[in-house]
Amino acid sequence: MNFRMIAVQTIETMSALSEAHDSILTNKYRNTVAAAFKKSALDFRTFLNEILETTLDILYAERGSIMLINEKGNLVVEAATKKPIIGLEIPPCNENVAWTVVNTMKPVFVENIENDTRFKKSGSGYAKDYFMSIPIFLNKKIAGVFNLSDKMVSLLFDNSDYEKANELLSVLEPYLYINKLANYIRSLKNQ
Repeated sequence: MNFRMIAVQTIETMSALSEAHDSILTNKYRNTVAAAFKKSALDFRTFLNEILETTLDILYAERGSIMLINEKGNLVVEAATKKPIIGLEIPPCNENVAWTVVNTMKPVFVENIENDTRFKKSGSGYAKDYFMSIPIFLNKKIAGVFNLSDKMVSLLFDNSDYEKANELLSVLEPYLYINKLANYIRSLKNQ
């Protein structure tokens, strides 16, 4: 066997292992989501925090948050590694990363928040100034934003991180829908 054939076989094997690993992680994630939902059926924030922690582990990020749009049209931090910000409401604003994601319905990759001219300078609050914010969809409409920061294994988030996060977030859609229905039923009971 020559070097070229060995290299090709090695690459094919590594590719197959990578695909198998991704499939195992996705299945594990789906099972984790289902188990977390059953465990915290009446506390949606607890459920989202468990999902956040699992997603951060899979994507090798240290910090993150899940923000959902409430009935008033504000973004609400529903889950976060920085616990004091949970429950924070953020009204629509053009100079905010999360609202840029909502308005464009596209992910935002930031390499250095302090030098990024798209956003107001207010201090990032992150240990590192690079992060990724991606849209969360429900019925093909924007429902919120998922923020990831402080990546452990490389300097920046890239398109492969986005694709993996997006795949993981697709698992959340039915649970977001169930929560929306539960909130609607609660609102009818309170009328």
